[in-house]
Amino acid sequence: MAKLLYIEASPRKSRSKSIEVAHTFLSTFQGAHSSVEVDKLDLWSTELPRFDGDTLEAKLRNYPRPIPFAGTSESMEAGRGSH
Repeated sequence: MAKLLYIEASPRKSRSKSIEVAHTFLSTFQGAHSSVEVDKLDLWSTELPRFDGDTLEAKLRNYPRPIPFAGTSESMEAGRGSH
């Protein structure tokens, strides 16, 4: 069975226009694809694991080359070369 993961990330809940649009999409999608299971992950009510600098370093340790971070001169130079 196919699955669709809907991640709700707005803290505004019932006042959120993005959630309103997403719910409209999901309703229409489920009407057209009834066999697809939709899972919802609400980031504001889900206990998430801690993610800090040490965790990021561990994650990036196995990459073959250093990954420039946004806002650094290295990332800006890398971006210029990709155009």
